[in-house]
Amino acid sequence: MRAKVALVLKLTTFGVYHFDEDVQVADVEEGLLMGADAVSAGCIVGGDNQDQQLRMLGRISKEALRAEMPLICHIYPRGNHITGADQYSVENVTYAARAAAELGVDLIKTNYTGDLDSFAKVVQAVPARVAIAGGLKCETVKEYLQMTRNVMDAGAAGVTYGRFVFRYRDITALVKTLSQVIHNGISVQEGLELLEYLEREHQKGGEPCT
Repeated sequence: MRAKVALVLKLTTFGVYHFDEDVQVADVEEGLLMGADAVSAGCIVGGDNQDQQLRMLGRISKEALRAEMPLICHIYPRGNHITGADQYSVENVTYAARAAAELGVDLIKTNYTGDLDSFAKVVQAVPARVAIAGGLKCETVKEYLQMTRNVMDAGAAGVTYGRFVFRYRDITALVKTLSQVIHNGISVQEGLELLEYLEREHQKGGEPCT
């Protein structure tokens, strides 16, 4: 039996013409009408418009609480006062994630600080579940699996990967492998072996696991 695919409605958007802010384009009510399992909102801190961004997030959080709708926030310290490597510092990432948690967010997606020990400090300082957004620009599958293992060992709730997964030659095998690293705690070496096995089985036309 196939598992249900969750629907998460993104209530905000940002783009090349307003990179320093998220703009609300939908609301919790629309999520309810669509049968969404959760809603999400973006928020940028560290800029001149931080007050507006946090006010928007607080309003959305209140609506989500009233509707008993889980809320995810993509929050990043990348306003015009925070640039370069400072966007990934423990202090700034913690500030962003903590702000989201104190506004009632259930799951926080934010920048990865680069290593297990530093990200563990972020997780420990935030009273909500935290996941990384993409992470480092790794070159190999092994590096991504190692980053995933480190993130989970730091106490995070999970990871959110995009292009790394979508561009991989066997998306299904990679997602299943990442799932085992995240949910069952397998090692990087075990992950590499599982990935090799799944890819080999898929090439033969089989479906070795669900």
